[in-house]
Amino acid sequence: MKTFLFYFLIGAIALHSIQCAQPRPLTGGQKDNQPPKVKKLSPANLSTNFSGNTIAMEFDEFVEIKSLNSELVISPPLDYPVTYKIKGKRVFFEIKDTLTPNTTYNFNFGNAIVDLNEGNVLDSNLYVFSTGSYIDSGLVTGTVSDAFTQEAMNGIKIVLYSAVNDSGLYKGSPRYVTQTDDKGNYQLRFLAKGDYNIYALESPGENFKYVPQTHIGFHNESIESEINPEVDMFLFKELDTLQFISKELSTDYFTFNIGFNNDLRKPRFKFIPSQKETDYYIEELKADSFKFWIPGDADIDSVTVLISDETGYTDTVEVDVYSKEKYFKLLKKKKRSMPLLKIGLGSNAGVHHYFDTLQLTFSRPLVNWNIDSMKFVSGTDTIAMVDAFTKNLIKAELPDRKNGTSTQLRKILITHKWEPSTEYAFIFDNGSFTDILNQSNDSTTLKFKTKNFEDYGSFRFTVKVDTYKGPLLLELLDTNGKKLRTYNIKSGDVIYHELAVPGTYKFRLIFDANDNKVWDTGNIEKGIQPEKIVNYKGTIDIRANWDMEETWEVEFNP
Repeated sequence: MKTFLFYFLIGAIALHSIQCAQPRPLTGGQKDNQPPKVKKLSPANLSTNFSGNTIAMEFDEFVEIKSLNSELVISPPLDYPVTYKIKGKRVFFEIKDTLTPNTTYNFNFGNAIVDLNEGNVLDSNLYVFSTGSYIDSGLVTGTVSDAFTQEAMNGIKIVLYSAVNDSGLYKGSPRYVTQTDDKGNYQLRFLAKGDYNIYALESPGENFKYVPQTHIGFHNESIESEINPEVDMFLFKELDTLQFISKELSTDYFTFNIGFNNDLRKPRFKFIPSQKETDYYIEELKADSFKFWIPGDADIDSVTVLISDETGYTDTVEVDVYSKEKYFKLLKKKKRSMPLLKIGLGSNAGVHHYFDTLQLTFSRPLVNWNIDSMKFVSGTDTIAMVDAFTKNLIKAELPDRKNGTSTQLRKILITHKWEPSTEYAFIFDNGSFTDILNQSNDSTTLKFKTKNFEDYGSFRFTVKVDTYKGPLLLELLDTNGKKLRTYNIKSGDVIYHELAVPGTYKFRLIFDANDNKVWDTGNIEKGIQPEKIVNYKGTIDIRANWDMEETWEVEFNP
């Protein structure tokens, strides 16, 4: 009995101890942020007279290899990909090629070697050896940026060809290869003495060939590796001169679109069959995109369009127009709605700048209006539109063109002596406007207001480029990079706006070398670099009732 009581007491004490113990979560300890380190290399880094085909690396921890073929950059390039085997903490890289004698090779492993648990990247990813008796010491460094946005470009391949190899860019197999980091920087190290042509390729083809119509950068002159040059390059895409029809589609029975690979110059369109009762309206959405409106109640299954322009380009396309029968069947099933004529204001959020012309926008080209069914409201006064026209309070014209831009076909510009800090409205009764489909608007009231003079700011902006006297294009941008306005200027010119809308803006300066009023890309064959662009550092803040004055002094390095 004593023995039983003894073991009972021991068990009770143990159970009490377990119940009173504080529960603790299981943890894996402190996170490993240390990259793997190489303990042994065979042969050693910077070895000479290399004659084998295996590189052995032993690490201080277990590692894995990720995306070796895409991460590893070997210079000079090899014909066959390097393979590998992992044994414990050792990795054996096998070279399949026959190496060139008296050549220094660079193996840049990028992010291919990481530790097994946390994925920390090897901190010393460059391995160099020579098949000769010495290591070459030439060096080229630089940056790569987008020629238009000026943004640093990551992962761009930098290729070096012997200066005597004029066709290397198109045939591939460069002498040396590397790539840019996330800041657009690159280094080509351990180069043999010599003169080279250098290029930057965003999307090279097989053996690092240049693929036309992909982004490329280049340096106009050959470089000497032994003087350690610094070469900055700007990526651009050459102008695609090949013209063709890029799209044709019709989503409504009364319209179809045709798009082109490049801008058309003074285009001409001829339609087959030619139907007198169908006089197409042609809206130029862009210089390379056109919308064709089919007026009236025409029922056209397809149309053949003959296209030409002043460059000599000609083409023919047959467009299948959306079935009118199908359209109205869906309309009957309420799976589509009748496209009523919609009216809108070009003003933003119902605010109109009193020093601007007002725009009325329409969903389709117009053929008629009835001003007797319109009214104009100014403050507390309401006046019939016909009286406003008669007294010249308002001036406007119905668009009468059948070919032109969206503004010329689907907008009405209204001029009036708008007063500051005033509420206005247009009242359009049913049937005030009739479009090319004989559809009219529903009753619509458009309200808007103007601001006070004090709600606007002013700015005076001066651009100075002391080393450049040629033509310049100064572009005003919003914070998203959208172009708002372009100024044709020269160094020292002042841009002044007395009534400027408050907001945050950017500026971009284009060195318009050929004075054609647009930014021009580069050309490899002609050795023409893209026109230089400089972005204003920071932003311009325009505040209400505030005068802003700024001078931008720009350094120009041709």
